[in-house]
Amino acid sequence: EERDSKELQEALPATKEIVNTAEDSVEAIVMMAAPLIADPPDDDGDILNRATEEIELSAADAQTKITEARSQINLKLQGARKFAPETRKIALTEFSSMQQKLTEAQKKLNPYKAFKKEFGQRVQARKALQELSDKLAENELEVEKVKMMTSSAEAGQLTEDEISSAEKVIQPAKAAIENMIRMLEQKLKTSDGPMKDELVQMKDKTTALKKDLDTVVQLLSKQRQSFATAEMLKSASEKVDKADASLKKCQEAEMPFLKGIEVLPGEESVNAIRECEGAAQKAQSAVNQATTFLKTKLQEAKRLVQDLATSVTEELTAHQTRLDAVAKKVADFKKETSERKMAALLSEVIDGVTACEKTMETYAKAAEVFSSESLEAVSSSDLKEALEKSAAAEKEASAAMLEVRKTFAAKQKEARNPDSQQALAKLQARINTAQQELVKTKKAAASGEKMIKGKEVLVEEDEKIKKIEEELTIAEKKVKPGEEEAALGIEEAKVSDEDIEIMAKAFNEGSATLKGSMRVVEANAASAPPSLKTLLQKLIERCKAAQSKITELMAITKDQRERVVSDAFVREGKEKVAQVDACLEKVNEAELPFLKGIEVIALTEAKATIADSETAAEAVQSAVNGARTFIASKNLEIRKFGEAASKPAADEFAQLTERINAASAKLGTFKKDTEGRKKTALMQEAGEKVAAAEAAVKKMAELTEPFTSTEEGASAERGEAECEKLVEQMKECVAALSDASNFLGARQRDAASNS
Repeated sequence: EERDSKELQEALPATKEIVNTAEDSVEAIVMMAAPLIADPPDDDGDILNRATEEIELSAADAQTKITEARSQINLKLQGARKFAPETRKIALTEFSSMQQKLTEAQKKLNPYKAFKKEFGQRVQARKALQELSDKLAENELEVEKVKMMTSSAEAGQLTEDEISSAEKVIQPAKAAIENMIRMLEQKLKTSDGPMKDELVQMKDKTTALKKDLDTVVQLLSKQRQSFATAEMLKSASEKVDKADASLKKCQEAEMPFLKGIEVLPGEESVNAIRECEGAAQKAQSAVNQATTFLKTKLQEAKRLVQDLATSVTEELTAHQTRLDAVAKKVADFKKETSERKMAALLSEVIDGVTACEKTMETYAKAAEVFSSESLEAVSSSDLKEALEKSAAAEKEASAAMLEVRKTFAAKQKEARNPDSQQALAKLQARINTAQQELVKTKKAAASGEKMIKGKEVLVEEDEKIKKIEEELTIAEKKVKPGEEEAALGIEEAKVSDEDIEIMAKAFNEGSATLKGSMRVVEANAASAPPSLKTLLQKLIERCKAAQSKITELMAITKDQRERVVSDAFVREGKEKVAQVDACLEKVNEAELPFLKGIEVIALTEAKATIADSETAAEAVQSAVNGARTFIASKNLEIRKFGEAASKPAADEFAQLTERINAASAKLGTFKKDTEGRKKTALMQEAGEKVAAAEAAVKKMAELTEPFTSTEEGASAERGEAECEKLVEQMKECVAALSDASNFLGARQRDAASNS
């Protein structure tokens, strides 16, 4: 690395000298050609020819120097690639920079390599671009003017007017320069030869001019930022001052607590804490506003120019330091206020927790029996008594728990600081312990209640199952042969149809009872204590055994039982159809008044007869529905029987169904007749009501006639009695009209709904 570095340092001066020589040659040519281009002679004399030839010769010499320098640099670059990494990096940077200089020099030299030949064209191009040159000169003047206006900016802060004046000049100048650059770029696209060279030179000047203007713009931006930051820093100082002032208000608010009494009495404590909280809230708000403002402005300061950003950041940081001190004091004040508030609040919560714990002790004592290991040995009466006492105690304990939790929740919302939260956490632990005890005791009481229920179920269902077992024992003796019959080879006992019918009913009822008992026992056994669960399980086994016995006996008596049951179903079906016939006979009796040949009977008799007819029709309909339901359900049952028993019964049911349908048809006809008679009666009643209203109106007219007399003395003759009659008749007339109108309206609504 050291060797390569030394070699590089030895090679750089000579190479730089070659590059500088080439650049100087090009600059000399530019200086030689400048007077000719700026002020060309009027004729093509010897002087012009010699001058242009000299320029071209110099251009050729300069081209040779550039070529030789480029060759030297290429050789150096090839050697540099073999250097150590760090030296190679430096060498490549240096030689690449030299190559760039040669490239720039080559660009400047190119227009002068055929200077004599292109001189005329160049002069013509210069004249053609005179207007652009003039605009460029104007822009140069404007830029120079702005530089002069802002020359004092380096020494200090410009005023608002100075900044605004400079900005007014800059905007049009900047627009003109940018427009000129765009115009030159457009012309360059379609130009070549000397014209293009002139345009390139003009564009370079314009670009340089734009850079000068951008420098001024940047300077003005810095001045504008400096002006704006002065106002911002003033606002920052004011906001921090406001936060500091709010802290003093906090100190004034806490004065009542600085008298040596930390916990103030009643109302005074509430008021003092309220004042402290209000002052703390305002102080915190002021601190938050200042903090947000400073944070925002510190971020904005990063976008300022570097020097200004540094100074502004330093001043804002100083304000932030002041604000941090105020914020810490406000936080301490809020913490002290919270502690004082908690001291006043905790007493109420502690009292509530203590009261809750006492009610829990009472509840636990009342329910102590339910936690006994020999709970099964406790009598049901003792369990019920303990359950009643514990229920009352549980109600009080739950109410106390609910109340203390409400109080705790309310106080917890007011207690925000960590110390208060810690104190409340201890109380929360006591409340949770009491809650756990409440749940535990409730669970024990619930087990006692289940024990009571289980024992009751055990007794009740045992009686039901025992009764069924006794009935099954009796039935079994009747349907199974005795020892003597069995010895003689008799496999079946002879049972009367009456006994079979009774057995069938008992089997059905017993099976239903056993299913219900099994459901109840299983539901209670699932959560019963072990010893009780064993007893309940035995009941379940007895239910299953009894059910199996029923199944067995039903199989033994199947043929006879199906025949007897089918006969019983048929008898009951006939009874129900007979009931339909009896109800239908009452329907016939009810409509007799309408069958005397009189088209219209008296309204009172008609209404009574219609009411009796509707009642009789309802009775028939009820009997028909009952008979149909019975026959349908029994039809389903006998389908499970053998054909020997089911077919005769099905035939009987078919005949009974025909009778029911016939009765139903008669009932339909009767209902239709009754509806017609009812409409006739209603029309008759409507006519009578209208007639009564007309009569009342007519009588009213007669009573008012004396009052319309024009004879002298007529008014004197009318007495108070006639006026009273007139008033009474008027009331009667209004009532009759209202009655008729309401009746007719109701009938119209009925007709509309029926349609």
